[in-house]
Amino acid sequence: MTRIIAFKDRKCEIIDDPGKIPELLKSSAAVLWVDLEGGGENEIGVLRTIFQFHALAIEDCMHDSFHPKLDNFGDYIFLETQAIEKCAQSPEISAAEVSIFLGTNYLVSFHNKPVKSLESVWDKCLNPPWQIMEKGPDFLLYTVLDRIVDDYLCALEGLDDKIEEVEEEIFKELKEDQMGRILGLKKELLYMRRIIGPQRDILNFLSREPVPAINKKSQIYYRDVYDHLFRIYELLETYRDLVSGSLEIYLSTASNRMAAASNKMNEVIKTLTIVATVMMPLTVIVGLYGMNFKYMPELEWKYGYFFALGIMAFVAIITLWFIKKKHWL
Repeated sequence: MTRIIAFKDRKCEIIDDPGKIPELLKSSAAVLWVDLEGGGENEIGVLRTIFQFHALAIEDCMHDSFHPKLDNFGDYIFLETQAIEKCAQSPEISAAEVSIFLGTNYLVSFHNKPVKSLESVWDKCLNPPWQIMEKGPDFLLYTVLDRIVDDYLCALEGLDDKIEEVEEEIFKELKEDQMGRILGLKKELLYMRRIIGPQRDILNFLSREPVPAINKKSQIYYRDVYDHLFRIYELLETYRDLVSGSLEIYLSTASNRMAAASNKMNEVIKTLTIVATVMMPLTVIVGLYGMNFKYMPELEWKYGYFFALGIMAFVAIITLWFIKKKHWL
């Protein structure tokens, strides 16, 4: 799908025919935004035939790398960035790659699927007053990048709620699924870190180094986006520490519970061992008098039964005294 907004004579209009692009590009007073979605032959043809961009840049558009980059081709710059596709209400965070060409009087955006950030800026450009398009394509690029960075913060706020929820649950009650949720949060933060980290360098370059397609007066806006992104990156590192702390708390709590269960089991085994130790000599005595020999004097003795009980009681007391002396009980 190809969409075109042209700003000329202090008003914006939608152009339906891509064939009018070369004529609009010749006018220095016109500002053009061409948005290409889908990556089909028609969209690639616009890049290759009408704008005649470098083959390597077009190849990068066709293959998602999910690694931010910036190339300067002299008359135009090419950059790849990632926009957050899902925000706080979504179960997981995913990103959509957006490829952007910026020239003196045009901006071309290329993406394989709908991007919420671009849709928001597109709607703003169509509504008067047309301040975004009036200030030029470099200001339009700033607006797009600023919106993308705002969505990063939105995604982080969603993760913040999830981190707090997991921490509260850990302190209340330990559950088996909490480990998986913590590792999932850690994975999402690492995913965002891999996206945001390189973009800091790109925005720092755009805000400080001379770029032909960007007016020096507009660089201060890029510096503002860079500062915003830098704060988001620091916030991301803070959340990573919180998740690591939650993981340590979970493992420590689980370890303490296992140790408590092990100690309880040891106490049970200790009690059973003492009982078995006391009963063992008594079993020997009972077994001795239970033998079927004909001549056993104690069997005919009037006090033989009480004598056997006394021996068993004496042995049990001696055994308990010995265990106590050795501090086994």
